[in-house]
Amino acid sequence: MNYWLVVTSPDNFKYDREHLNFKLQGLPYRYRKSVQKMQISDKVAYYIMTLQKFGATATITGDYLEDHTKLWTDEDEMWPSRRPSEA
Repeated sequence: MNYWLVVTSPDNFKYDREHLNFKLQGLPYRYRKSVQKMQISDKVAYYIMTLQKFGATATITGDYLEDHTKLWTDEDEMWPSRRPSEA
């Protein structure tokens, strides 16, 4: 099992918690190789950058997928490199 750190904004963290219930982890395309290396049962820790604290942890539950559907709040990113997860 591996541990992964995801640095996120307060807005994206709120969206993850309230709308996705941490059921999907997405990162920018430039991090796709890291997301592809994630394995089922790996742990993800969410660090909220402007609050400077950890907000939650999740467990990877599924295989890598690429999806360009916009879910998160950042204007310039689609976060297409994704993995199913659960809190």
